[in-house]
Amino acid sequence: MSRGRRGWPVAVLVATTVVVSATTAWASDRFFDVPASSPFHESIAEVADAGITTGYADGGFHPTEPISRQTAAAFLTRGLGRVSATSGQATLSDSDAALLAYLHFVSPGAGDDGEAQVVVTADVHLAPADALKCPCDVDVTLVANGFERTTTWRVNLWGLSSESLSRTAVFSLAPGFVGTYEVELRRTAGSSPIAASVDLTAVYVPFSEDPGTG
Repeated sequence: MSRGRRGWPVAVLVATTVVVSATTAWASDRFFDVPASSPFHESIAEVADAGITTGYADGGFHPTEPISRQTAAAFLTRGLGRVSATSGQATLSDSDAALLAYLHFVSPGAGDDGEAQVVVTADVHLAPADALKCPCDVDVTLVANGFERTTTWRVNLWGLSSESLSRTAVFSLAPGFVGTYEVELRRTAGSSPIAASVDLTAVYVPFSEDPGTG
């Protein structure tokens, strides 16, 4: 953590959150100069768990030290959320899985011992091309990192009736790691070609889903 001659008042900036703490004599589980009794202990632990701050090399947080503008910029870069979106199209003509709408995030956190979240939403539209070859079933699965799969949702298609669905899943992403996200579609019944389109959105959140626990 660097500091310049013209530092700001003690602050850890994440979005619009300011964390301030006075040095005391008791040690905490993470920084020796942030006691568990401090009213800011949980907030400081949260930004540390998210990889937004790593503290000083001596194991302290130095809560009364000023920070430079460049350090504040690093905190904001690691702490602000990110949104990414894409879309994809394919024709399901057999039982082979089609992977659509690829997204990836590089987590900006500084450490690898915390846990961030990526909220992934897929809007899927399916339309059979041949009414005589349906009913048809299509399985929809959200996939993270090529192997982490959500519960599979099954869509039933009848005749030429199209179907749309929206599904959301939350995946963990450690600070400093890369996450990839896709939608897997597989026709499991029927023989009609099926036109499929997917809109995929991912929101990166540097904190765990339970504020205050890290």
